[in-house]
Amino acid sequence: MAKIDSKDFTSNIIRISRLSPVTKDGPIPKETRFAVFTFEAFFDITGFSRQDNISFTWFYYDNVEKNNWVQMVNTINATIYFIPHKPNLPWMVSGNEPNYDKTQNPWIDALDMLLEWGVKNKNDVVEIAIQITEHVNLNLNLKYATNNKGRSSVTSGDIFDCSIFISNLANLKPDKIPPVNCTDCATVVSTFANLLGANLYQTRFGGYSLAGFDCNKVIVIGETSWKYPFEDIGGKGFSYHEIAFLGERVYTNKIFDACLKVNQNAANNPNASKVALLPSNQQFAALSDWEYKEDHIKNLKSGTLTARYR
Repeated sequence: MAKIDSKDFTSNIIRISRLSPVTKDGPIPKETRFAVFTFEAFFDITGFSRQDNISFTWFYYDNVEKNNWVQMVNTINATIYFIPHKPNLPWMVSGNEPNYDKTQNPWIDALDMLLEWGVKNKNDVVEIAIQITEHVNLNLNLKYATNNKGRSSVTSGDIFDCSIFISNLANLKPDKIPPVNCTDCATVVSTFANLLGANLYQTRFGGYSLAGFDCNKVIVIGETSWKYPFEDIGGKGFSYHEIAFLGERVYTNKIFDACLKVNQNAANNPNASKVALLPSNQQFAALSDWEYKEDHIKNLKSGTLTARYR
């Protein structure tokens, strides 16, 4: 319980008043700006969840006239989101970063969308990233932008228009949702996973030449058949490909690629029947076994790979 400024209710963060703030445990230092409330004792929380219609009654301590707690406002009903870990970039939560923008606080619309994606009650960030990758690939009616040469629909440079993405899914019929490319898919996975505390980064790899690199046949998002990328317009590969990395960009770290499925037999048994694998928590490149890079990128006859990091 604390004395607060009612004008700050709209900020979604309860701010302590600078005027002699107090709690039931005594005065708060004047430099303190935020009150921290602990709810774990009141809810059975197993992971990411939302609790609706939680009632709060606010009091302040009047140590001048009544020397007692005084009810400040009427009871307020609130919705509380419990997230398993502190959000990572691009979600800025402390306000200490340069160019801090309140629009990059965690969004309620984004949290609600994650609940719709089946991430509820999950606590492990890897499980969260896997669930998001699978849902983006399978359940959002997204299609790869083959006909417009892989152009992005919701990213531009280093900017992700998250509001447009959410609006498209909520308001457009499935056949009207703009097509996506690998950058869009990697950005969606990393942005939404990091909202719940994952540590994903997007990275690109491309060909040793500006011409890009050839691929093994894949199933791009929104399709069901095995093809080379852009095969219908004469293509056999990508000029680059973007994926979400877990942690630093090293060959042994795990990746998440919602943009396509690879053939699990492409590298070590190319004559066998194709087995579709959505790369989700898969090691990027092999040290002693076949992994994502080997299944995705077409090998030269010499055995060297035709792609590298950019």
